[in-house]
Amino acid sequence: MNSTNYILIILISILLSTLMKVHVLDLEIQGKHTWRQSQTALNIRNFARHDANILNPRLAHFNSDDCNIKRKEFPLMQWSIAMVHRIFGERILYTRLCILLISFFSILALFKTCALLFKSKVWASLAIWVICFCPVFFYQSISPLPDNLALCFGIFFLYYFFRYLDERNATDLYASALFLGLSSLCKLPFIIYGIIPAVYITSSFLKGHRYKEILNVYLIFFLFQIPSIAWYLYVIPEWNSTSLTDGIFDNSVGLDKYFYYLSIQLLETIPSMVINYPTAVLIVIGAILALRNNEIIKPKVLFLFSGLLLCIVYFFFILKQIQGYHDYYHLPFIPFYIILSVYAIKKISAWNKLAYIFMAVYLLLMPLFCWSKTKTYWNADLSYTNLDLIKYRHELQDAVPTSESCIMINDKSFSIMPYAIDKQGYIFYNDHLPLEWIEDLIKRNKANYLYSDSRTVEEQHGFENYIQDTIGIYGSINVFKLKTSKEIIAN
Repeated sequence: MNSTNYILIILISILLSTLMKVHVLDLEIQGKHTWRQSQTALNIRNFARHDANILNPRLAHFNSDDCNIKRKEFPLMQWSIAMVHRIFGERILYTRLCILLISFFSILALFKTCALLFKSKVWASLAIWVICFCPVFFYQSISPLPDNLALCFGIFFLYYFFRYLDERNATDLYASALFLGLSSLCKLPFIIYGIIPAVYITSSFLKGHRYKEILNVYLIFFLFQIPSIAWYLYVIPEWNSTSLTDGIFDNSVGLDKYFYYLSIQLLETIPSMVINYPTAVLIVIGAILALRNNEIIKPKVLFLFSGLLLCIVYFFFILKQIQGYHDYYHLPFIPFYIILSVYAIKKISAWNKLAYIFMAVYLLLMPLFCWSKTKTYWNADLSYTNLDLIKYRHELQDAVPTSESCIMINDKSFSIMPYAIDKQGYIFYNDHLPLEWIEDLIKRNKANYLYSDSRTVEEQHGFENYIQDTIGIYGSINVFKLKTSKEIIAN
């Protein structure tokens, strides 16, 4: 292959993958992972409209002590996109374009990393082809999830760290430590990439390298992890659930269910939803060839395999929580998967001319498998919410002024409904809302409107005593104007 063809491969990869999803760039959040995307979008909305303090990511409900601050990952991505909204206005198009830009930087970082590892821009360009048509990357590359920025920083960490190993330039060492720190800050699971410098430090110590150099590397990486350590030590105690930190030790899920989730992940989610079947075959071949050819004894390969191994350990630890069909938890795996795939492509293509031609044709299957899997991901019926929220989104938004405090019934996510109808207030996740709670929310919390798809709540005897008027009926969702506290007292 002509060495200049790598530019053509990169351009085709990026343009084709972008054109395949350009029709949804201006589509409001719906479909797969609507819950998590709505959470992120609410952070962005509140940074843009209200409190721009990056330390105070906010959702839309005030159920917890009248405070809507909810700190999880450090919201660097959410805050940055919100600043774009402050300049250009609020549109989902701008959010998706920002995420797409982040994905382009991820692609750039992967290209540079693979060019460094394989000593060839041609093989590095094939890495771009493979990642562009990994379903999880293809779909998430325009989805508002902070994992995108964490992945981008994580791949840049790999590039600068491996360049440091080649050139021993202190700037590269500092850059790699910085990007690792940013990656884990944006999404805690990416701290597992830290196993790579840890293995390097350990192997250097065992080989008798200079103690001062080893200590410097350790201190640099530790110092750049301090913000991440400090943030999560501060916010994890605020989380209502410990399931993510309990991991495999969460006794609420039995072993039978654990192995059920594992079977779904191994047989469907990973090969189909994360990397697609052609790539899955290449990964297996790449791993076998690397082990058979004793590539594992080479320092860089050892570091990569240690990173992949810790990702696998993390996967088994967190499986009870991610269950069967969560795919974006696999994003930390992606760089290792892609590198193994390219290694397999390189080795197979070198066998003979027929194998070279076969490999070229085989690569063309990736966009087909990717599209066949993801083409329905934006369908409303995958939103796992009342579809009337999607169907009547604009009518529900216009029914009540945005600034009004509302009660919202039947949203287990505490995010999808308030984002869709663009309201803030008090959210209840099932049909249980006693009348005294409604009265309390009116009197103490100044709730003025009620959005409900619960006939159980509405048919309570005396419910009508708290309703001033019916604003509208939108499919299964009723919108009511609540009486004021004075009107309730008068009755």
